[in-house]
Amino acid sequence: MGICAGGGYTANAAINDRHIKAVGTVSAVNIGSMFRNRWDNNIKSADAIPVLENGSKARTAEVRGAATVTVPLAPLRKEDAPNQELEEAWEYYHTPRCQYPTAPGFATARSLNQIITYDAYNMAEVFLTQPLQIVAATLDDLGMKMPQPQVDLDAIRKQYHEAAEEESKEEKKEKKGKNSTEGFGVPVGARTLSD
Repeated sequence: MGICAGGGYTANAAINDRHIKAVGTVSAVNIGSMFRNRWDNNIKSADAIPVLENGSKARTAEVRGAATVTVPLAPLRKEDAPNQELEEAWEYYHTPRCQYPTAPGFATARSLNQIITYDAYNMAEVFLTQPLQIVAATLDDLGMKMPQPQVDLDAIRKQYHEAAEEESKEEKKEKKGKNSTEGFGVPVGARTLSD
């Protein structure tokens, strides 16, 4: 389960880790796209190269002893918010409603290289096969122009159900051939002292 950028991280974790059996997101944000293309998706990815360069410069400066430079993940003041969605982000992350000491609402400038090149939904159309619950308003309701991952949910559901059926068949086959000592280092069919 992930909220905001954590929703994007959660989806990405499920794409990469088959231990994750189901995914839930609330107002998921692809933080890579948000930094690369901006909130309104009005900047080309290639135009984010100067931000990559700034990330490299910040990392080099820190190695040479300079202070850590930070960048806000949401507006730090209400008046800095360019639209209603980011005003709500300010209110959520920087007021007593939800702020928390270990979630300061900023990232280090040296991490811009990783953020700019990150895509939470890379290969989702192929590898995000786990059950998925998404809680979000429509983009029209929000007035946003964020890029949408090209995910064929019907194909994903079909793949999931086919895999679940196959797994069920395999489990039934395994149960038929198992004895009570299986899994304890005793081969199937081996005799135990109680036999």
